[in-house]
Amino acid sequence: MFMACGNQNTKKETTEAQTETEIKADIVETDVIDFLNNKEDLVGATVRIKGTVAHVCAHGGKRLFLMHEDTEDRVKVTAGEDIPAFMPEMEGSTVAVIGIVEELKVTPEYLDNWQAEVEAGMGEESEKKIHTGEEGHEHHEGDAEHELGQIENYRSMLAESGKDHLSFFSIDCKEIEVME
Repeated sequence: MFMACGNQNTKKETTEAQTETEIKADIVETDVIDFLNNKEDLVGATVRIKGTVAHVCAHGGKRLFLMHEDTEDRVKVTAGEDIPAFMPEMEGSTVAVIGIVEELKVTPEYLDNWQAEVEAGMGEESEKKIHTGEEGHEHHEGDAEHELGQIENYRSMLAESGKDHLSFFSIDCKEIEVME
């Protein structure tokens, strides 16, 4: 009887270890440059991305942007349900983020809805606003004229692209670890 219990525990421990290994095997390891080069192929995948925190949005701390010294492009990371907020002290730190890659497709209809929200709420920030982490964006929070200008800019970008949508990629953060 004792042997049977011991065998069951070993089997259970092995199963748990195998499950943990399988979960880790399903996570794509990447960095900022690799992510930027392959983001279309990563939509829906769970990734572990390392990068330097370039910016944490002051308005609620729900967004941060990762960078790499070899590019000016940034990777947007949003706080998932289990992440209360990113701390401003993270700026400049190297972090590892585990999360799911998401794609926001901006269509003419999306822009029409965003514009209608802005015009109806004049002074309130629209839920449809696209955050790209540009320098000084906090100064335009709730600025309807600025948002309308952004919408027109996206309309121009969409027309120039010749496509039916613009894509913006982000990572919905499930875990974050400060490396240094």
